Amino acid sequence: MKKALSVIAVAALAGVLFLSLYRSKLPGGDSFDNYGTATWTPRVSELANEICKGAETDREKAEALYNWVISEIEYDEEFETAYQHFDADRTLDTRKGICFDISNLYAVLCRSQNIRCAVLDGYKRTDAKMKHSWNRVCIEGVWFNLDLSYDTARRAKGKSLYGFLEVGNDCTAEDDDFVITRIY
Repeated sequence: MKKALSVIAVAALAGVLFLSLYRSKLPGGDSFDNYGTATWTPRVSELANEICKGAETDREKAEALYNWVISEIEYDEEFETAYQHFDADRTLDTRKGICFDISNLYAVLCRSQNIRCAVLDGYKRTDAKMKHSWNRVCIEGVWFNLDLSYDTARRAKGKSLYGFLEVGNDCTAEDDDFVITRIY
């Protein structure tokens, strides 16, 4: 009996691992998990509700969240990039982060409002050593590229912003500047 339970436990664990790996490779996610890898806390949800107060459409909410992030979070030039980990509350506490932190914060803010948002990892087409993370957000069935860490730095210098760049109805569409290595 113990052996049968052990086999069942191992099979269940293998199934969970397979499903998590398989789902992380699904390019479009689904409405149930909304890409599911970065989750939000009640604090993040309350903040998103406050930021989106008065916004009626997903576009208004996505833009309100974008404007809040690029005005309230600064790019952390001194962060040790070798130790990336995602913690939305830490990013909110410090009001700083690198592209990974900023992209994940935007994703969980959107997801808490039931707006589909993906984080993309990749590297610059002209320099494979330059790793980067950015977002794609889905508004009314259309996906838009957003580079909030880029816009955070540009806004601080008074320069023009990248903003929302339409990529079409496919979240996995190739990017002109970056090779996409992961979508989550």
